[in-house]
Amino acid sequence: MAGPVRVQPLDKDQRSQRQQELVDKAGGELGVFTRLVHHVDLFADFLPLGGRLLRRSSLDAADRELLILRTAARCGASYEWSHHDPIGRCAGLSDDVIPLLADLGGTNGLRPHDARLARAADELVTEHRLSDQTWEELRQDYEQNQVMEICMLVGSYAMLAGTLNSLGVAVEPG
Repeated sequence: MAGPVRVQPLDKDQRSQRQQELVDKAGGELGVFTRLVHHVDLFADFLPLGGRLLRRSSLDAADRELLILRTAARCGASYEWSHHDPIGRCAGLSDDVIPLLADLGGTNGLRPHDARLARAADELVTEHRLSDQTWEELRQDYEQNQVMEICMLVGSYAMLAGTLNSLGVAVEPG
């Protein structure tokens, strides 16, 4: 959950040409981008990794979004949740699965494959590592590089959640 607003969006008329190009490249006038662009070099370095994990993932889109939503729920990241709920639905997550991802009491109701992914996100956020059992279970469905990508995806979204929550980035209206 976002805390008090600590960093205001950087308005268009306050941005350098480079900052504007980065906001445009990132996807436009979203609160996440208009805040992070204050630190232009860091934002520029972050964008390629974020783009790789979101748009060029080796994971199935529904699996990727399940991991992002569970990470958002685990981190109390309402901003991430609000943006990835519709992305997850477009990727194939059903109306009955998405609310289960917000239930941090376990993985009841999720099909086994989805439950394994939710447990992986839970372990990575809370323990900062996959258990041997979860690693082996994931390796039944994924190549080694994909399991590594799962770790990087969850870690990246947990980092972003902590940043957005700390900056006080609220969900945009509508």
